[in-house]
Amino acid sequence: MLILSACMKADVDSQSLPNSTNEDTLQQITFPASTEEKNEFNQEIFDITPFNIEVSLPDGWHLDEFDSQSNTYLYNGVLSRIGIFDDNNNCIGAVGYNIFEPDEEAEDEKMSIYNQVALGNDYRFDVKNSYNVVKEFDAGEVATVDVYYSPVMLDNQDAAITNYGILAYHNDKSVYVAFEFDSSAITDETIASISDSIQFVD
Repeated sequence: MLILSACMKADVDSQSLPNSTNEDTLQQITFPASTEEKNEFNQEIFDITPFNIEVSLPDGWHLDEFDSQSNTYLYNGVLSRIGIFDDNNNCIGAVGYNIFEPDEEAEDEKMSIYNQVALGNDYRFDVKNSYNVVKEFDAGEVATVDVYYSPVMLDNQDAAITNYGILAYHNDKSVYVAFEFDSSAITDETIASISDSIQFVD
């Protein structure tokens, strides 16, 4: 059983949640961010040409080391996770990446790309039912999606919960990134702004 503790907040006053402003801070992230998780079974995921993404986060937010022992975002499916912290230094999300093999004949292209995060029963990015494209570019697209946790994954909760998710893939690089954010800690407007800002850069 997974206990959602350090980063899963409840009873947050919506009036106090951060909104995106024109003071957002542009962050550049290089993946793989580290090779700490590299082993003989996932070597091909790390043995890629490093790639960069840019994302604008609200003023005061920052990126830092992800502590998998206390933070529960991106429970499985992506590697080289980086923590996303708000202006009070609370971990309110994370971002990581994985690779894929383009398959033009796939019955469901998005499920084929995101299969590592989209096919779980008790934890998944719900690509099948909640995938909403934010923007497209020549080699891919960015979309928002619900991140589903079944009651099996939760401590002392009888109902499922969902977090915010953002997915972005690049066909030429054969990689994708996945963001997960605590749905009780930020607003729809902030997620829309963050997702619209994401781009792959050289």
